[in-house]
This record gives sequence, structure tokens and C-alpha cells, in this order.
Amino acid sequence: MLFQKGSTEGLGEVHFFPENIFNLRYYPYYGKLRHVNYSSPLVAVRFPSVQYDTQLHVQCKLNGKGIINDSPTDRFLGSVSFTLVVGA
Repeated sequence: MLFQKGSTEGLGEVHFFPENIFNLRYYPYYGKLRHVNYSSPLVAVRFPSVQYDTQLHVQCKLNGKGIINDSPTDRFLGSVSFTLVVGA
């Protein structure tokens, strides 16, 4: 997996689910008319050894053939961003 930008100091170990394979049945998505029973894929990230009393900014990007995730007009296209707040 790829880590970029920012400090990963407080992050510790990272586990991705599914590990390195993402089922291609979810892509491309052609809309409700063509994919009547479509379910969004579930992707999970686990941080088992994250540092306590910290706030981490995490951005996950989908990479692959035909996937646009670097649009100059939409910096969140093909990605999800969140802040992980870990208390004591």
C-alpha cells in the first residue's frame, strides 16, 4: 500500500481490507438503470497501534486503470478523507 504526504509517526501499523485485491465487479458503475441491484463496495482500514491522544488526517485514494483521482477542479474525486481522533 502507498503512504504519501504528511507524518505517519502517530499512525503505526495499518491493515487494509480487502488486502491487495479489489473486486472489479463494482467498476465501472453505469447507474441505477443498468445496475439495478448494485451495492457499494465495502473497504476498511484498521489502525491497531495508533498513538493515543492524537488527531490524524487520513485520505484514501482509489488507484487503477481508468480511475481519475487527480482532477484539478475536484481534489476529492476518487478519494475519501477523514480525521481520526483518538482519545486516551
